[in-house]
Amino acid sequence: MSDTGTLYVVEGENNVIRAFDTVGGSIWTIAGAGPKQHAYAGDGIAALGAPLWQPHGICLSPDGSLVLSDTINHRVRTLLLENLQIGVCAESGILPLPSNRVRR
Repeated sequence: MSDTGTLYVVEGENNVIRAFDTVGGSIWTIAGAGPKQHAYAGDGIAALGAPLWQPHGICLSPDGSLVLSDTINHRVRTLLLENLQIGVCAESGILPLPSNRVRR
């Protein structure tokens, strides 16, 4: 939770990150493209609409950015809250199989 009372929540199955204003009660999406948009689209792009693939863990770093796991994309991503840009801070270098290929 931020100093201003904003709680950040991961919706892994919906592939989004949401912000919840604990004072005013509003909730909004700050990153991700929704449940049917899972892939990897690069870094340094707008977080809202950037495809995530089953994000799970999330934490608020001391510099005020969010750090999250983009699980199936094999990346740890950073979300800059001041401009809502998404980037990468660690990756395995392995991209997932295209969605039209069968995993064996």
